[in-house]
Amino acid sequence: LDPITLTHPGKAPDAHRGPTFGEFVEDLIVQWRSEDFKHKTLASSYVPIAKSGLCAALGPVPLVGLDAGAIGGYFAAMRKEGRSEKTVNNHRSVLNIILEEAIERGLIEGNPMPAQPRHRRGRRRASARRPKHETWPLADLWRAIRAAGALEPAHAPAIAAKALTPLRVNELMGLKWADLDARRRHLLVRRTRTADNVVEEMTKTGRERTLDVPNALCETLLDHRGEEVCAGRGRDADWMFCEPDGRPMQWGGLNKAFRRLHQAVGLKPIQFDWLRHTWATVHLRELRSPIQWVSSQMGHADISITANLYGYVKIDSDLALADRLVETERAAETPATHGDPETTLRARPTHETPYKSSKTMVELTGIEPVTS
Repeated sequence: LDPITLTHPGKAPDAHRGPTFGEFVEDLIVQWRSEDFKHKTLASSYVPIAKSGLCAALGPVPLVGLDAGAIGGYFAAMRKEGRSEKTVNNHRSVLNIILEEAIERGLIEGNPMPAQPRHRRGRRRASARRPKHETWPLADLWRAIRAAGALEPAHAPAIAAKALTPLRVNELMGLKWADLDARRRHLLVRRTRTADNVVEEMTKTGRERTLDVPNALCETLLDHRGEEVCAGRGRDADWMFCEPDGRPMQWGGLNKAFRRLHQAVGLKPIQFDWLRHTWATVHLRELRSPIQWVSSQMGHADISITANLYGYVKIDSDLALADRLVETERAAETPATHGDPETTLRARPTHETPYKSSKTMVELTGIEPVTS
């Protein structure tokens, strides 16, 4: 980010007035890095905005001398330089976090951030304006996977891995063969590789996660491994998906191959990275998978993220789910066999303990309790 220079950034720093804004931000960044922040959020948003943007313009200003005029001038200068409103709001959010932390530490009495103008009445909420991702039903998903082997053989294993797991694209590109446990059918997600071939030994959330691999995908990957070894590809860095010449697979070629695939099969056009949303939608709507498992496989930090992202998924009527309650009732009505202590104990309700008294214990088991 290019720093924003203010014409009147504020008064000169005073040693008796506490730390300057820049000194406080440097101390706060150290605290952020020691806390449980998402790696990507901290490295690509908070720190660059705080250091290259806010500190470059407001750094010399004493923290207690920071007022609404200097802050308003900073945002006015951003708009004058043509920064988008989204960028301005991101800077506003980070600055608000910094000032709230200063209030908690008792360094300033109040937040000098100027209030934003109220939205016009009738404006839709952000969640209502959010575009819904296009997804495929389960039948179309399998049509694409089966057709990929014949139409795009070089990219078929990568397409299958993307379709049958909730991997992000950069996580898919960062897979190595050491991450696959074929015996347990687990796939360890521990790194990412960007479109510019930059490898980061960290995921988006900063945590590793283990994916459950379907048996069909595990067999596909093992067959692909045998072909890679025979062709001598992928041996240097041990990448799971490589180009025919042995280089790590490129995003551009994979996206083009996927576009050719769904055009040839005649499926609804979707983007390659939307297969992740297809996986979640299919599991929640068609397979009725538990949302807790879906959230953990997706790598979401909290289950509420999964619920908010896929709350639009419509669950159709399912009488089989309604009948489960009756089926469990019939299973609970197992007739008790008199004289059989095991059956008698199992037939009792789970909330009613059989050991209420010594008399009850004798009636159920026929054994006198031990007395001292």
